[in-house]
Amino acid sequence: KTGQTLPEDLSDVLPVQLGSYTEAFNAAWFQKVTGLEVQCRGQVYRNDTLRATIDGLVCYQGNDCVWEAKHIGAFRKVDEAVQLYMPQIFVQMHLTEARQAILSILHGTQNYEWVHVEWDDAYAAQVLAQLADFHACVAFGEPPHDAPALDAPKVSEFKPYDFTGQNEWASHAADWLASK
Repeated sequence: KTGQTLPEDLSDVLPVQLGSYTEAFNAAWFQKVTGLEVQCRGQVYRNDTLRATIDGLVCYQGNDCVWEAKHIGAFRKVDEAVQLYMPQIFVQMHLTEARQAILSILHGTQNYEWVHVEWDDAYAAQVLAQLADFHACVAFGEPPHDAPALDAPKVSEFKPYDFTGQNEWASHAADWLASK
């Protein structure tokens, strides 16, 4: 970050390269599953100290959402991946001024899932404070100090769907309730 060494060469890091190849497929699959178009792919957002290249933006329920593509291993839990990428998602939301995000996850080769993330003021403040501390270390040439792990906000496992005027759904719901 201080320019004293060259950036790490990621051309031989398999997960990085795999992600670069599967991102376009992830976007196409998300669009197929949801009918929502991923726009602004690869757009760069920045302020004085932060920079992010986003995977895309999506209009979800009338709001702009950061769209982030990930490809995780089949044996990794989706909840763990969501927590791992939460700081990145919040930085992207901060820079784009979006207050929602969608994490689009290819889970191994057999599963796909997307997770809706809402802005959380307290968590965002913690992430941005840690980044400000890190930037101060870079600016003054000091080694960074250990920062406490942040407890990312929990995301709802439920996705809202609008079935207004869709009688077929009401019929299936009645059948399900009767069977239950």
